[in-house]
Amino acid sequence: MKPLNLKMSAFGPYKDEVEIDFQKLGSNNIFLITGDTGAGKTTIFDAVSYALFNEVSGSNRPITSLRSKFATTEDTYIELIFEHKGKEYKIKRVPEYERTKKTGEGTTKNIADAYLEYEDKIITGIKNVNDKIIELLGINAKQFKQISMLAQGEFIKILFAESKDRTEIFRKIFETNIYEQISNNLSILATETKKDVERLKTIFQTNTDNIKWEEKPTALELIDLKKITKLDIDEILLLIEKEIQTNKEQIKQEEKENEKSKKEIEKLKEKINKAKEQNEKILKYQTYTEEDKKLKEKSKEIREKETKIQISQKALQKILPKQEMLSEKLKELKSNTDKKQNIEKDIKEGEKIEEKNKIKLLKINELKEILDTYKKAKEKSNNLEEIFLLITRNNTRTKRKRTTSKKI
Repeated sequence: MKPLNLKMSAFGPYKDEVEIDFQKLGSNNIFLITGDTGAGKTTIFDAVSYALFNEVSGSNRPITSLRSKFATTEDTYIELIFEHKGKEYKIKRVPEYERTKKTGEGTTKNIADAYLEYEDKIITGIKNVNDKIIELLGINAKQFKQISMLAQGEFIKILFAESKDRTEIFRKIFETNIYEQISNNLSILATETKKDVERLKTIFQTNTDNIKWEEKPTALELIDLKKITKLDIDEILLLIEKEIQTNKEQIKQEEKENEKSKKEIEKLKEKINKAKEQNEKILKYQTYTEEDKKLKEKSKEIREKETKIQISQKALQKILPKQEMLSEKLKELKSNTDKKQNIEKDIKEGEKIEEKNKIKLLKINELKEILDTYKKAKEKSNNLEEIFLLITRNNTRTKRKRTTSKKI
């Protein structure tokens, strides 16, 4: 903060308005204010301190004593123009005081007030102005009086100030708050990191305990998981990697065995399908057998009818010797002849059917042979593959027999 201009009206020993233009001092960084005792040297510092913080520079002078004892109707105020970080600010404060009325008799009380003007902005109200000044300068009235404006007899206070107060003062002077904040943040981060490390150690310990080892390593039993270190963690991770590699190899071996089992299952399925086909053939054989039995029974009935016809013819020849009965017998004979023709026809059809039945019987016999072979093979071994081979051979034999039969 650099003061540029100071106006004091009815303030301290100054009855009228007094203006000090600090800019006339030029670029001089050090200058001296001198004067006799009571001339108003300290008043200048009081005015600057009051303008900024609503407090005088000394600790033994109340604000109510700031109005000049020589003033009557004059207004008391302080107006300070200062520069801070390249920006210009104008502040004006009016203390609470009583003055003689400008018209009439008696006195009137003036209420304390303050306003701050900068960059076309105006802040009013004592508290609002106080807060803004502290925000701009980064120090309060007490710190300002200790470092920037040491009143007479009070400069020694900064030397004897408590360590905490000096730390706070110098921190704000040199703007090291950011480093304190960084230090605090790092401390907090370190604490949180430590907690995270402990939490991760706990999780690591739990997960390590939950691992199902193929064969628990001896080195792991020597590690105290409750007092685990980084070296222990590295060693455990190495053991886990080895265990994972072992598991991968086992998985590959199991996959190979599974593949082999799948192939065996496919083979068994093929055998089962072939067995189903064989069962179907057996069922067909049983059907053919039943049909052959029915055809044989029908053929027997036809032969019995032929025998009866022959007996009837012989009987007719014996019973009808007479001529008269011959015509009737002839008629009967004709009728019987017709029947015989029909029977012969039936016989021929029966012979055809019998021929077919013989063929079927051959098939049935073949199927019987297959069935007998199947039974023998089943008694010898329950292996489906061996049964299938035997059936295949029998089928080949059957085809050969059929071929031979056709040639004959």
